Amino acid sequence: MGDKETPFGLKKTRKGCACSGSSDVTIVNIDGKTVGIRGMKKIFEELEEKEIAPDEVDEDELIESFKEDNYIPPEKEKEYKDAIISEYRNYFG
Repeated sequence: MGDKETPFGLKKTRKGCACSGSSDVTIVNIDGKTVGIRGMKKIFEELEEKEIAPDEVDEDELIESFKEDNYIPPEKEKEYKDAIISEYRNYFG
């Protein structure tokens, strides 16, 4: 599996299936449920490197980058966007 560019022009490296035990899983609360989101740290690091502040992030593009490694139910997309942006605000400081 190779590198793939996200809508932000960020490199997303696939390292195997979800069963590989990657440590880059962030646990967040989405609509009252605990959910593990894969790849959050890496995506946030790349956004920070490009100096993209939370208020400047295109939420639709951001959610698409997370969909590469995570299943996001279409009916819960808004809740995922809100949770991911909230996490990025905390990360960004």
